Amino acid sequence: MADINFVDQVTVVPAAWLQDVDDVVYRMLGASAGPGGSAPASRSEIVANLGAAPAAGNAAQTFAVANAAATNQAVNWGQAGTQLLIPATSSTITPVAFNTLVFPNFSSAGTITVNPGAVSCQRVRVYGGAYPVTVQTNVTSGSPYLFFPDAGQSYTWVGNGFNQFIDMVWDGANWRCTTAGQTVVATATASNQAVNLGQFLGPLTNGVILGMLAASTTYTCSVSFTAPSAGYVWGQSRLILSSTATSGIQNSLLINGTQYQSDSTAMPMTECGVVQVSQGQSVTVTAEAITGSTAPGVGASLHVDAIFIPALQN
Repeated sequence: MADINFVDQVTVVPAAWLQDVDDVVYRMLGASAGPGGSAPASRSEIVANLGAAPAAGNAAQTFAVANAAATNQAVNWGQAGTQLLIPATSSTITPVAFNTLVFPNFSSAGTITVNPGAVSCQRVRVYGGAYPVTVQTNVTSGSPYLFFPDAGQSYTWVGNGFNQFIDMVWDGANWRCTTAGQTVVATATASNQAVNLGQFLGPLTNGVILGMLAASTTYTCSVSFTAPSAGYVWGQSRLILSSTATSGIQNSLLINGTQYQSDSTAMPMTECGVVQVSQGQSVTVTAEAITGSTAPGVGASLHVDAIFIPALQN
């Protein structure tokens, strides 16, 4: 049962203590300038100041934030972390985070197109997979391109296997890349090609048994082919004699009708030369032997050899 005689106890403070508190508050508020720029002179003025609108110079201030730019941006948590993408089909990605990891989960060969970065030093890594993954920029000329440590430039890279990837770092204009896996080769052109074994031609040879050489006669032996790419043609003419000739014989090496080396002697001779050619150019390499007005009095055979060597650049 409640005690009806219970009386709440209160704390009673003396008037002098309250006066001291009032004086302290007054001195604190009075130390600050009021709307007029001067310290308030009385308690009534302090009360008026507390209810008044802030004056210029005393209003609450806001922080000024510069407009976002490529080098000066507010960063959200998504940008500061890692963006993880697992596309099931060919996709175009736009890097948002500082780091973007792409794990293609293709059911057939596909393509990942990478849009330009938003800020320098953004990093994108694209992995290969069970099927070929082609990584490409969003353009086929100009910038941005893929820039590799050997100073090679390309717009595509192909990953074949889970252990292959391409690391791309945005430098503000292009992607600086390193790779694990295949060697990257730029798209073949007439003057800049990947070299395959089929482009090496040679030695191409031909030979003719001339028998006893007649006077004032021109003998020839040739090989012809079409250059599979830009490159170089090496040719050789060989004149084989059965014995020392009784008169001089001129032996020459010609490529597409132009003489590159020639000699005249009564002994067996070998001449050679090199010429640069373009992709698709027809090439004829010729060994030539010319006798003088007196028959050399020997039997002979004439042989021609040619080798095509592809060039990386024309």
